[in-house]
Amino acid sequence: LEINSYLPEDEKIRVISISRGYPPSDKGYAKLKRAIRKVDKENIFVITVGPQILYDCTLFGMDRDYAEDPDDFHSYEPAGWAADSFYANPDSYNRRCLLVPMGSRTYAGWTGTDDYELGCEGGLSWAVPWCAGFYALCCQVKPDITPGEFIDVVKSTGITTDIEHEGQTYEFGKIVNPAGVIEALQE
Repeated sequence: LEINSYLPEDEKIRVISISRGYPPSDKGYAKLKRAIRKVDKENIFVITVGPQILYDCTLFGMDRDYAEDPDDFHSYEPAGWAADSFYANPDSYNRRCLLVPMGSRTYAGWTGTDDYELGCEGGLSWAVPWCAGFYALCCQVKPDITPGEFIDVVKSTGITTDIEHEGQTYEFGKIVNPAGVIEALQE
């Protein structure tokens, strides 16, 4: 907030990405929640692995086979490490979750400055910066957007697909629909 007080209006910090979760049992949780609430009042979205600290949503990542089309919503499925939990109780994921791409990412490799790696299965720490980057793009489309408005638009434009798994069909969604969100913000 202090840094923002020195920045021009069109260059203010609008989003903070923290690739960590904060359960209420963590030391300092109450202080963190107060800080996030204070920052939110200044129209800065703090996205963590557990955005439900302040916002009415939970972040959940999706995986896809790296050979599948990332623009095809049907190519996504629950993260491999959470799939059993999803299939045991899909409603708990579909009710409040913002589903964002997480796996099948290409990133800078550790073997050299020109090397890249493909990570097929990601973690929520990969979902957080994706969501933060998308929010930053939404701020360019609608400069006065608030974190709450962003979440509402993401939920209202989200895509739901069906997944076949072991002979059963499961509803999977709300998948964040970037084109739908941008279109809604331009209206």
